[in-house]
Amino acid sequence: TVLKKLSVMESKDNITDTFIKPDINDTETYKEINPLKPIKVVSLSDGGVSLKTNANGSGKSFRFDKFGHSISITYSDLQDVIAMSRSFIEDGTLYICDADVVKNNYLDEYYNKFLTVDKITNILSFSTPDIIDMVSNTTEAIQETIISLIVKKINNNEYVDMNKVDAIGKSCKNPCDINALALQKRIK
Repeated sequence: TVLKKLSVMESKDNITDTFIKPDINDTETYKEINPLKPIKVVSLSDGGVSLKTNANGSGKSFRFDKFGHSISITYSDLQDVIAMSRSFIEDGTLYICDADVVKNNYLDEYYNKFLTVDKITNILSFSTPDIIDMVSNTTEAIQETIISLIVKKINNNEYVDMNKVDAIGKSCKNPCDINALALQKRIK
C-alpha cells in the first residue's frame, strides 16, 4: 500500500499532528506519461550542472551552463537522470517543469519549497517581509543562487536595495553578509 501524509487541523488546545495513513486510491494521482515526451528542465543554479543517465559514462549527458538555462529531456531519459542525480532535483538545483512528472516521482514535498526563475531573478522587487518569507522557506541551493546573483549585481554596479540584501543574507539557513562577499569577490 502507498502511504500518504495527512495533517490534523490545529486547535487552541493541541499542536498539529502529522501522521501516515494508507491511501488505497493513490493510483488517481499517478499519470501515464509517454517515455518519449519531451520534458522541460531548467537550471536554478548560477553555476554549471552536468547530468548523466548512468554512472558508467556510456549513457546520455545533459549540460546546464547557467541559471535559467533550459533543456528538453525525454521522460525516459529524465527518469534515469532522476535516479542518478536525485539530490540535484530535490534541492532545487534543477526544476522539472511538468507537474505530472513531479507527482509520479514523489517530488511534491520538495517543490513546495522552490522559487521560480522569475521570483529568483526579481527577488529584490518584492517587499522585505515577502523576501524574508521566500528566502527562509526555500532550499539552501536556491539561497546560494540568490546570493550569487545579488553579488554579481553589486559587482556590476547595478542598483540594489541594501536593506533587502541584508534581509536576504540574514534569512538564509547559513546567514551571509552578501555585501562583504561581493567585496571579497571583487578583490580577487
